[in-house]
Amino acid sequence: MLLMGVFEVGLIFFSSSVLENAVAESARLVRTGQAQSGNFTKAKFQQSVCGNLTMFDCDKLVIDVETFTNFSGVNLSQPLDNQGRLKKNFPYNMGIGGDVVLVRVFYEWKLMAPGLSLMKNMGTGNRLLSAVQVFRNEPF
Repeated sequence: MLLMGVFEVGLIFFSSSVLENAVAESARLVRTGQAQSGNFTKAKFQQSVCGNLTMFDCDKLVIDVETFTNFSGVNLSQPLDNQGRLKKNFPYNMGIGGDVVLVRVFYEWKLMAPGLSLMKNMGTGNRLLSAVQVFRNEPF
């Protein structure tokens, strides 16, 4: 059981790191205006993130891209509902040059060792992985 727990924790940390990198690469497209000039829809942005991922089911990625006027106005809404399930209806607004943008990507990771209750952070008994980028769009 201890060995399974160590493997599970390592896999979660590795997967979180891969997700963070994929979101950083795709968020750069928004920051530089490439996504806006390429008319990226939410689905196309999701494909961009997915192109940098391995071992993820890309259909389970949940995308949240919001625009704010300044950094102090950034509002991180809760990604889970009252039952601990991942919400699916997040906004998608890449903004224009100079806007402050929040990019969040969520993934519900199914645990291999469900008996390890310390790893669960969702009402479904799974682990929520998330990656966040907050930046000001370049003037494009």
